[in-house]
Amino acid sequence: MLQYVRAAGAVVALLAASCSEAAAPNENAGSAVAITPGDIRAVLTDLRRWDAATDALRRAAGAEVPRRVSDFVPLRFEKFSCGGAAQEVAIYRHARTEMEFVLVPGGTFTQGANEIDSAAPAHSVTLTKPFLIARTVCTQSVYERVMGANPSHSKGPSLPAESMPFGDATSFCEKAGLTLPTEAQWEYACRAGTASPWNFGDKESDLTTYAWYSANAEGHTHPVAEKPPNALGLYDMHGNVWQMCADWHRKYGPDPISDPANSSGSGIVRVYRGGAWNSPAENTRAAVRAGGPVKLGRDFTGFRPVRIVEL
Repeated sequence: MLQYVRAAGAVVALLAASCSEAAAPNENAGSAVAITPGDIRAVLTDLRRWDAATDALRRAAGAEVPRRVSDFVPLRFEKFSCGGAAQEVAIYRHARTEMEFVLVPGGTFTQGANEIDSAAPAHSVTLTKPFLIARTVCTQSVYERVMGANPSHSKGPSLPAESMPFGDATSFCEKAGLTLPTEAQWEYACRAGTASPWNFGDKESDLTTYAWYSANAEGHTHPVAEKPPNALGLYDMHGNVWQMCADWHRKYGPDPISDPANSSGSGIVRVYRGGAWNSPAENTRAAVRAGGPVKLGRDFTGFRPVRIVEL
């Protein structure tokens, strides 16, 4: 059975104590409706179907995740809204890092923006696999716990870990059983079902409410999760620190594509996303892409780990 508790003024549905209970037939209807593996796969690979699913089906799908990936403990379901989008998401704790992660079902979205040179042309992207993404960028306390060192310029346990080169971020992920996101995964999670320049809307005047950037950061990083989250419950997707992605920087093509990735090639510049404390407003938009040298760490770059859910 599901339990409900009141937390922070909202009703939060906890995952059932066991996965088998969470996958039980839908008892919300007058008669039991069987939930099949096909139903679960459908909602895990299509965010729109996830949104339209019954509570029982979403919880059955959420309970399937720990069977597919190790080290993730179900915590709760929680509802978020931002930028006209609203989602009920499954939240997990990653045992090795103790970070909270959100389950992001696959789906199709428009990546890029024609009005931004580096992000043109806008094109259709389909992500065929669900993934878990950290609710915050990696903090210094987590980074030091895993790596035994803290290279960050501005010190503080709840501040973003920054100033590490790309190789050290990937080493962290390898030790923790995680990866860096592809930039398609990052943008899909950042947008959270929206199509506006920022995940909260299109008004630059609202950016101060949602992000740390050049106009309000006062020249330094800030503790994670101080600004409101997006509709998937993810914090600091705009501003605070640029977030490293697995891809080498390359120009987009115009054609629809599934599961794009450019991490196995060679080069000197990887993709960074999201903007940072020293970025102007326009550089914090969801579609904006930056490139960073792999061997150089900066005090405005960090990372947010992910884990693919293989079905």
